Amino acid sequence: MKKYPLNEVVYYSRFCDLIDGLADQYGERPAISWFTRKQEKQTVSFNQLREDVYHLQAEMIRRGLAGKHLAIVSENSYEWLLVYFAATYCGSVAICVDIEQSEETILQMLETADTDAVFHSSAYRDICSKFAGETVPTFMMGVDTSDRPTVQEMIAFGKAALAEGQQLDLRQ
Repeated sequence: MKKYPLNEVVYYSRFCDLIDGLADQYGERPAISWFTRKQEKQTVSFNQLREDVYHLQAEMIRRGLAGKHLAIVSENSYEWLLVYFAATYCGSVAICVDIEQSEETILQMLETADTDAVFHSSAYRDICSKFAGETVPTFMMGVDTSDRPTVQEMIAFGKAALAEGQQLDLRQ
């Protein structure tokens, strides 16, 4: 029987260490690619992914969302992935809601999961508004013209907060 060499495997004890390790190892190489509705290719490097997650996590912590139950009600997108990664990065529970369910079932999922905040796309704005009312904060994924903060705005706020030197416990 032939002996095959064993490959060295890097183990990470925390999720944030995985993101940091991949960014350190692969840097400007493409981490995620997708096509827009206009068939334009979009690519994000491992460094940019880490930076976006880091800044979104900082804003989540600043808003008191660390360690909370955060629902994601949206189609697959880069922002969906950012919210998921940032939630796990700051010790929150990411509740990935199955959007192929009926409105009633989605509302029941949000209630059962003891949801503290909801991140949703514009397609699910009405459903999430019914659940959230005035008590549960909601955040938009994608472009929005209302007064709700978007994920991209939260990334910018987190970046600004860190640039101003606000002290946040970013290692949950």
